[in-house]
Amino acid sequence: MRPKLRDSLRSVFNVTDLLPFFIGALTLTLIQDSFYELLEDNVGRFLGENVSPAILIFLLASIVLFVYVRVRSAIDYRTEKLRRSAPTAHKQTPQKHKGLILLVSNTIACRTAIEWHLPKLECCWLICSEQTRSNAQELRQEYPQQCSPALVVIDDVNDPIEFQIKINIIYQQLPSDWRESDVVADYTGMTAHASVGMALACFNTERTLQYTPALRNPRGKVIDSVEPIEIVLEPTAVKTNRFKNRFSWFGL
Repeated sequence: MRPKLRDSLRSVFNVTDLLPFFIGALTLTLIQDSFYELLEDNVGRFLGENVSPAILIFLLASIVLFVYVRVRSAIDYRTEKLRRSAPTAHKQTPQKHKGLILLVSNTIACRTAIEWHLPKLECCWLICSEQTRSNAQELRQEYPQQCSPALVVIDDVNDPIEFQIKINIIYQQLPSDWRESDVVADYTGMTAHASVGMALACFNTERTLQYTPALRNPRGKVIDSVEPIEIVLEPTAVKTNRFKNRFSWFGL
């Protein structure tokens, strides 16, 4: 159905749409005139009073082009630093680490992870909830030399950000002679949100991730675990040709 002429004219001459247009056009005209007069006065001091309008227009266009190129170049530079391609990932047998962060739920997987990193393991941080606090205390009694006496207790096991924050705190409080790569974080236990929070804390850093696969019986109950597997993420910066991109806006 074709619109009526009256409705078309009403949409074209809508005050709500026309008013911002006229205000913007008037503002641009005033700015253009003021800038032209300012440029004319300053250039006239050096080139004389009888300056050709063509010269002023050329200078004005050159200044606008220069500012535009510089601004877009700065934007491209910032974008180039922030952009990252999808990380490449591969699995490998983990090296033994001095530090281990565990999400405590099933103690079988936790024991397997701890045993794997012995005898090099010096400190193991146990992250648990109120429901799994007893499991964490049991592990601390079995490995008193390795497990940190202070448990990291999570209030909301469905909040990945809380996990991320508390894992970041662990890394920030490492001994002064330790590097982040000296610690491996095992995301096997607790909830899926816990694993996501741990991955967020370790992404795009020197921090290492691993998981400890479980062996289950036909009923699905965990009966044992196998050796841990390390996940290696290697983010790669996207390299762009800044010189080429700088002039691509002009179709070159």
